[in-house]
Amino acid sequence: MWLTVTVNRVILARMKRTRAKSLPLSIDFGRRLQAEREAAGLSLATLATKLKVTKGYLSRLESDKATPSASMVERIAQAIGADPDPLRILAGYLPTDVKQILSQHPVEAPAVLRETFSVYATRNNGSNGYSTKATQPALAADADTRAF
Repeated sequence: MWLTVTVNRVILARMKRTRAKSLPLSIDFGRRLQAEREAAGLSLATLATKLKVTKGYLSRLESDKATPSASMVERIAQAIGADPDPLRILAGYLPTDVKQILSQHPVEAPAVLRETFSVYATRNNGSNGYSTKATQPALAADADTRAF
């Protein structure tokens, strides 16, 4: 029970801090990145310059044709002044504290998440419940933070 209360408090607190509140709950990394960039008032060119990457690379990220490294997600979040956790998760990386909770409570944590968010799972249109992004091989440098 304490795990449920703790997880819910953390989730609600982060949801309140997130700038792009009007975004749907089920969204991909690219759409989230674009919404956060636009909310910060930055063009692709301006953000690309700040990050020292090409506009084309950012465009591929926003259209989900490329997957950023964990360090790039951090750099993006810092550059646009956004909470990095939603971006990390949508890019396929788990925050360290969440990964630790899952590893310390491998039975309870998934059960709590399923129970808490079951209403969203029923909207999943017949998916088997496994993310294809989470099964992609991790880059060696990012392997310790990659979602499993």
